[in-house]
Parts: sequence; structure tokens; C-alpha cells
Amino acid sequence: MENEKIFELMEKMYADLKGDINDLKGDINGLKDGQDNLKKGQDDLSSRSANVETEVKKNSVSLESIENKINTVAEVQTAHKEQNELSFKNSDAMVNEHFDLVETALKSTTQDVKESKETIEAMKDIIGHHQVDIEILKRRPV
Repeated sequence: MENEKIFELMEKMYADLKGDINDLKGDINGLKDGQDNLKKGQDDLSSRSANVETEVKKNSVSLESIENKINTVAEVQTAHKEQNELSFKNSDAMVNEHFDLVETALKSTTQDVKESKETIEAMKDIIGHHQVDIEILKRRPV
């Protein structure tokens, strides 16, 4: 009887062990499936990472191109600024020169007009005021 109990116990242990082995096989298969999923995810991430790297390279090239264009625009803008400053300096010098010339001409003309007035007054005294006034009125258009 004892042998039977031992045998039953061993059968029960064997059945339990077989169930545990089947459970372990299921767990291992689950782990393999999980590992496969992780591998697929890793491959997907690697692919996406490669795509991101490609896009970063494209963006870097674009940024370099934009930077070069901005530098060119800045150089052209600086050159235009310098040209404008030089043109304004030249224009200012010409305006000052012309202003001085006009000022001198105006002073000379003012002096000539003053002298002419004095001459006319002297002539009026010589010829007579009335005679000069008559001549002035004759010349004016009606």
C-alpha cells in the first residue's frame, strides 16, 4: 500500500511537473513572441531613426544654403549702404557748393540792385523827378 501511495504521489508529481513544463513551454513561447515583437519594434525604430537622420542631413544642407544666401544678402546690403553713404556725402558736398555759389550770387545781385537804386536816385535828381516818373509810366503796359 505504501508503494501505491508513493506511486500515486509520483504520478501526481509527474502530472504536476508535466503541467509545469507545459506552462514553461507556453511562457517560453510567450517570451519568444515578445522577443520577436521587440525585434520588430527595434527594426522599426532603426528604420525610423535612419529616416530621421536622412531628414536631418537634408535640413542641414538646406540650412547651410539658407545661411549662405543670408550672408550674400547681408554683404549686398552692406555694399548698398556704403554706396548710399558715399552718394549722400557727395550730394551734400555738391549742395553746399551750389548753396555757396547761390549765396555769393545773391549778395552780388543785392549789391548791384542797391547800386542801381542809388544811380536811379542820382539820375532823378539830375533829370528831375517828374520827368523820370513820366518815363516810367509810359513804359508800363496798360
